[in-house]
Order: sequence, then structure tokens, then C-alpha cells
Amino acid sequence: MNPDIEDFILYLATERGLSDNYQLSTRRSLETFAAWAQRKHLAEPRDVSLAHLQDFLAERKRAGLAASSIKLEIVALKIFFRWLTLRTRITHDVADVLPLPRLERYLPETLNEMLVEKLLDAVDTTLAARNSLSRPPHRKRSERGRASGSEGVWLLGTGLPTARPRQAGDR
Repeated sequence: MNPDIEDFILYLATERGLSDNYQLSTRRSLETFAAWAQRKHLAEPRDVSLAHLQDFLAERKRAGLAASSIKLEIVALKIFFRWLTLRTRITHDVADVLPLPRLERYLPETLNEMLVEKLLDAVDTTLAARNSLSRPPHRKRSERGRASGSEGVWLLGTGLPTARPRQAGDR
């Protein structure tokens, strides 16, 4: 199975132009599967069945792999077996029907009543403060269209756990 993995990684690099990190992640996932398959005496990809893939993934889950990591391994297996089918190295893509695990989604953190009160108390409601916020600061022509860096400054000093001015690289 390892020569097929090498050919597949070469395909990802040359024909698909995928990043080195993606290639490494895919290689790691496929080599882990190949080592497991070798222990199960599955020498060639054509020897692998859907039940084998399910056993492998169940073993990975029992080993404590997170759902997001299992999802990456399933994706690697799916594209590998699809590639093997397209190259006629196997006759049937057994990984095609593998479902991707649902990843947990978390609700955003909310403010309690005390933090809302603290936020409202920190807002300066004087006319001078309002007028200074309604007028954008003067900028050089080369700086127009970029963030001024003052977004969120009014939150400073409120004591809120997530209050901070935007930093370079924030989205």
C-alpha cells in the first residue's frame, strides 16, 4: 500500500498543487491507516472493505482522537480511494460512503447582567464624546480605507473579559 500512498502524495503535489502541510497531514493519515492495515494482513488497497475502514476509524476513536481529527482522516481516506479508483488500481471506491462526523458547535459566550451594567456605565454619553466618535479622524491619503486602530477603544477600562482593541491579523 505504501507505493500507492507515495504516488498519491506526488499527485497531490504536482497535479493538484496542494500545500506541503496538506500533503504532510494526508501522508500521516494514510501511513497510519497503512500500518493498521498491515497488522490486519491487508497488503493491498483492493483487499480493504468498508468494514475494514469502519473498524480502523472506530479504533482511532477509541484511542481518543477528536472528531475533527477523525474527520481529517476520513477525508484523506476518501480522496485516496477515489484516486485509486480513477487510476483503476481498485475496481470499487469503498470509502465513498463513509460519513463525515458532525463537529460540535459552541454557542458564543454571553454577558451576564453585571457585565452589561458595567458596559453601560462605562459609556460616556456626553455630547463631546458623541461628537468625537461621529467624526472620523483625519487620515493621510495613503491611509484611507484602512482601519484606524481605534475600533473598540471605547471598551477599554470596562473590565470585560473579551474587551480589547483590534490587533493586526484579527478578522
